[in-house]
Amino acid sequence: MMLHVAFKDTKDGVDIKSRFDVRLCHLSRPYFDHKTKVQVSTIRDLLFADDCALAADSEEGLQRLCDSFANASRRFGLTISIKKTEVLYQPARGNAYVPPNISIGGIQLKAVELFKYLGSIVSNDASADAEITARIAQATSAFGRLTKRLWKNRNIRLDTKISVYRASVVTSLLFGCEAWTLKKAHIARLERFHQSCLRRIAKIKWQYYVTNYEVLADCGITSIQCMVEGAVLRWTGHVVRMSNDRIPKRVLYGRLVKGRSSGGNQVTYLNQAKRILRGCDIDPGDLETLAASRADWRKRYKDGTALAEAARIEDLKAKRARRKRNAGMDPGQQPP
Repeated sequence: MMLHVAFKDTKDGVDIKSRFDVRLCHLSRPYFDHKTKVQVSTIRDLLFADDCALAADSEEGLQRLCDSFANASRRFGLTISIKKTEVLYQPARGNAYVPPNISIGGIQLKAVELFKYLGSIVSNDASADAEITARIAQATSAFGRLTKRLWKNRNIRLDTKISVYRASVVTSLLFGCEAWTLKKAHIARLERFHQSCLRRIAKIKWQYYVTNYEVLADCGITSIQCMVEGAVLRWTGHVVRMSNDRIPKRVLYGRLVKGRSSGGNQVTYLNQAKRILRGCDIDPGDLETLAASRADWRKRYKDGTALAEAARIEDLKAKRARRKRNAGMDPGQQPP
């Protein structure tokens, strides 16, 4: 009710143009030039419990939203915590960062480069670096708390330890990963942490010359890449099944009204999802059809991620065999 009163007369926010009559994998810039088939919506407030995030496409627009929100809060007898209120500005690619000047009640709000919302970190450069660093730190803490009681306990079976590792460490490491847009360097960082934990749990030292895929097989667990890909496909299918008025679907099937891509091979969530689908031997053009049934989609993407994981392992084995042949070693021979 308060938000309705606050924003009923404003047009500020982030305008999104969406198109739902075209399959997700076929969406490109020309499809959004048809004015009669495009739905335009404005996203200005994101709510969760007692937290509220306001979004605008300009500094002036955000200031007007903050003024309207503050006035409505006073009318309803509510107080905004200035200490807990922060401003994050994400400049367009290639533009210099200039701290925004936003105030509420004459008090200037703190401008930050990293903003934590619902447990995830949003950076001013829209990269996942800070989020990956924070996730690894959280998982390291969770792993360390169980070292003496569990990981070093020889009376507990390995499969039990791995089950606890999945429940306590992996969940902390991959919290919110279904919404990440990752590069190869991010996956490599997560895999290094994953392997380090598994080798400590299984007591596999580096002197044993055990490969990463052999560690995964011994522990009965998949790679981080496989887990992330499964989470991305699960979330993508969930969004596809949503009604067209839901914000996640409008964003996934949409583009910004103001601004445009700077060109080049950009890493976007949609491109990442299509790459994962192809790696799982799923035609991206069949996404809407396959995801219509939750149970069928769950089985399909699980089978697909397992197939992609097996293909990656076979590729690693082939590369290792080639390295040994080039070094004049037998395929089963270990380094001295």
